Amino acid sequence: MQKRGVDILDVNIRSAGYETGAGIIKNIAFRIQAGEWVGLIGPNGAGKSTTIKSILGLLKQVDGDIRFTGEKKIMPIFPNVLYISMK
Repeated sequence: MQKRGVDILDVNIRSAGYETGAGIIKNIAFRIQAGEWVGLIGPNGAGKSTTIKSILGLLKQVDGDIRFTGEKKIMPIFPNVLYISMK
């Protein structure tokens, strides 16, 4: 287990979306440190799924930086994360 205070995830998304030039979400920035529990909540259409898909590398149209343990990665591997689309 990593020590508390170590940045696990550092997100700074300027814009992300499903089509070129059509940003669905803008100016999303947050940091998660080791030991923290985090929930992403909001109303329908607020951009929760788009944010998660951006972090997981499932969207091609992402302008920003997503760092895992200090390293910028495009397609991260999450051994303990499961994403299931409700479509």
